[in-house]
Amino acid sequence: MKQKKIISLVINVLIFIFVAYCIIKAAFGDGNLFGGESHFYHFYTYDSNILAALSCLYLALHTAKSLADPNYEIPKSAIVFKLIGTGVVTITFLTVVFFLQGAYGANMMFNNYSNFFLHFLVPILAMLSYLLLEHKPQPKLWCIVFALIPTMLYGIIYYHNVITLGVWQDFYHFTSLNMPMWLLIVVFGVFAVLVALIEWSLNHLLSKAMENH
Repeated sequence: MKQKKIISLVINVLIFIFVAYCIIKAAFGDGNLFGGESHFYHFYTYDSNILAALSCLYLALHTAKSLADPNYEIPKSAIVFKLIGTGVVTITFLTVVFFLQGAYGANMMFNNYSNFFLHFLVPILAMLSYLLLEHKPQPKLWCIVFALIPTMLYGIIYYHNVITLGVWQDFYHFTSLNMPMWLLIVVFGVFAVLVALIEWSLNHLLSKAMENH
């Protein structure tokens, strides 16, 4: 148990460092998704990674406290927050692999440290740490509903700025899908919950399997 906590702590701290590095670069116009100066917070990629980094930092602080004090129990809120953070970067990873690579090409998706970290390394590390290392305490199944909030909120903001105001470009090409934007928001919200459900279930199953060995 202690070894798992140490590895979890290291991975969560690394995730926070990687994302902080990318945000600092983007803030100074040198690490943007498309290689130029822009408002990086327009992109779900950055927003999801920031949320994941904050969830990792929150869990890391509690993990460090539990390592220093064996009687200290990591709160469920830390695991739920990590589940939400892992879910949103999983959506980023899946969107890049199955959608954006076709729209922009694999080279643009992974052509520098920032894109590699945000599109691939951070999501993979978040998934592995949550699924294999962070089993206690187990949140209730209904907690996956919280995973709906960030993606739905981003969808509403995206819709408002792309369709209503016209001040953002449709960099995800959603308008080319010939679907009502509100329906896309609902679809992505459902997808977010489905991702969280799968990850919660795998975490639960792996926890039980490890307890039996």
